[in-house]
Amino acid sequence: MAIRAALDTNPLPDGVVALYVCGSMGRMEQLPESDCDLVIVTEDAIAPDSPHSGEIHAAIWRRLEPLGLHRPKPHGIFSQAVTRGQLTDRATLGVVDEDQFVFGKRIQLLLDSQPVCADAAFDTLARDVLERYVLTRSRASLLSSSPWSGLISDLTRYFHSLRIRTTWWPADQPGRWRTLNVKLRFSRLLLYAGMLALVANTASDAPLETLSDNLAWTPLERIAIAFGPNESDRDALLHSYDRFLARMGDPTALAALASDEASCDTELESFRNLIESSRDVSRLLTRWIAARDDEFLRELLFL
Repeated sequence: MAIRAALDTNPLPDGVVALYVCGSMGRMEQLPESDCDLVIVTEDAIAPDSPHSGEIHAAIWRRLEPLGLHRPKPHGIFSQAVTRGQLTDRATLGVVDEDQFVFGKRIQLLLDSQPVCADAAFDTLARDVLERYVLTRSRASLLSSSPWSGLISDLTRYFHSLRIRTTWWPADQPGRWRTLNVKLRFSRLLLYAGMLALVANTASDAPLETLSDNLAWTPLERIAIAFGPNESDRDALLHSYDRFLARMGDPTALAALASDEASCDTELESFRNLIESSRDVSRLLTRWIAARDDEFLRELLFL
């Protein structure tokens, strides 16, 4: 990976614990317009809003400049570093209004991330983040629940937050609204379903070890493995997703989709076709979930 090579040329700045990419790069689906969603994890003593943290962030990005990568949005969750302690802090469990800059980087670490250096440190961090979510055996037993009940709730919160945001995107930006809706129904849905697939296939006698060992799989790999012998459904899902990737990878088609000229009937029809194709994906995923045991379905839908 070019990012790994660029960062391996010199030692990383002091205080950096781990670096990982998420988003399309983490999913191995980088497209021409993809942002480089790079997460910089620092030691706990380096506050994300401190000058020192800002210097680390700038130094790492200077090293990546020759690659010509699209930098993430200047005010988004990837615009500043995060500390290791923030990602693993159990005190924020159940805090619904937790800082989105921390929550977003933590949840995406589990959904679609890959390390770009310090692989061992990343693996340890990922395991610690998972361990943060494990419901104690006594509580799980008293509630007759999965040890991952809390994680399932946070996954649902993440996905439905995206859904709410997408549904109510400002009406004066129809192109952006169409683009977000297509992404929600394909790549974002598969992030959610892929992590649910890992949870559903976790061995009950070693939940943390099983989930931690399989975390490196991409969302598509997670789902393909979960579908198991059902090759027809798996192939149908992959076919629909391939149509989505082809569309998002075509600069002309992407520009038309994102255009605010809503009067283009051809483009609107193309958008409707993508939405209909996304319904095939959701139907296949719904059928897979319905085929699971009753306990998993109950955990997902109710309590």
